[in-house]
Amino acid sequence: MTSLTSADRTKQERALAPARVVTSVLKLVKACLLYDDSNQAVQQLVSPTLEAISTFCLAREADSVKILFAGDIVFVNRRVLRAGRDMIMLACELGELLARCNLSEVTFDGRVGAGELLGFARQLADGQRDPNAAERLRHAEISGVSVRWVELSAEDWLPSMERSLFARVVRDYAASTLFMRRFYADLEQGEL
Repeated sequence: MTSLTSADRTKQERALAPARVVTSVLKLVKACLLYDDSNQAVQQLVSPTLEAISTFCLAREADSVKILFAGDIVFVNRRVLRAGRDMIMLACELGELLARCNLSEVTFDGRVGAGELLGFARQLADGQRDPNAAERLRHAEISGVSVRWVELSAEDWLPSMERSLFARVVRDYAASTLFMRRFYADLEQGEL
């Protein structure tokens, strides 16, 4: 059995921090969809969500966590969320909840309070059922939490480095797919 060094553990925590924030927020919002704010199931999720946000900010040396949903791509602080397929599906579910309120981005300050975080989750949950609640959320001034709709056709939604990285990843993926198709076609015809 191998044990992780302190540097490896820090690197691992840093890599997992964005996914933890997204899943923690999703769990809190889903609990608010089912229960009242005073319910123990909701209350128990507030602290882990706050911890995930503060851990992210500490690990990434950032003041806040900004989550942008662009279709099937999720950005956390302007970087593509790198996670497994299941995690990406969960992240997209949070994006769908925001989209129902005409929102595509949420930002949490690293020092957001429990009441403010719970207030956001409650308003997002209420916005799923009531268009007026969704409208209130879009214009709400929640200390430590901000939301907005980002027009994805705007040039600044991807930083130039990420834009080129994203284009390179898509191009490489397409090339590898074509290569594998040719390989299997040749294999099927007995040419290998």
